[in-house]
Amino acid sequence: MDETEKISSAWQRSVRGLSRRPELGKVTHSVTARITEGLTCAVEAGGHRLVADQPEIAGGNNRGLPPSLYVETALASCLAIGYRQRFAATGVPVRAIEVKVTATIDVCGQYGLDDAKLGFDGPVSYAVRVDSPAAEERVLEVLDWVDAHSPLTNILRKPVDLRRELTLIRTDD
Repeated sequence: MDETEKISSAWQRSVRGLSRRPELGKVTHSVTARITEGLTCAVEAGGHRLVADQPEIAGGNNRGLPPSLYVETALASCLAIGYRQRFAATGVPVRAIEVKVTATIDVCGQYGLDDAKLGFDGPVSYAVRVDSPAAEERVLEVLDWVDAHSPLTNILRKPVDLRRELTLIRTDD
């Protein structure tokens, strides 16, 4: 079985299973980040490990991507994977897919300088390169469908309720 068949088969299996038991589509993840040295974080997620940090100019050790870049990384990879899945599921041939996300983040608010400038400053844009022998309208159908159904595009478009829980540990020094 080639990659396209493997992806298409998994897609069809998921559609059949989730049609019968939609509650299985709700998946809860937990990600844990621990400061290891300075601003460097060891992050554990889904059995994988990665490192988040800040550049040296911001007081970090530059050992990993800054957290904001992980948001952009998540969007780019989510779209690329989603496009590949949908191309396979719909039988539209594709040879290569590349997604480049570009965003400007304003850190002034992070330093208490301007509360109105927290987060992304302006649009978050993404450029998609697709190598496919299919007609442009078929490629656009796939891209539009994924853009409308992508968890990450929807997370970024809609505000979400964030809730903090604190466990305070007091140790005697």
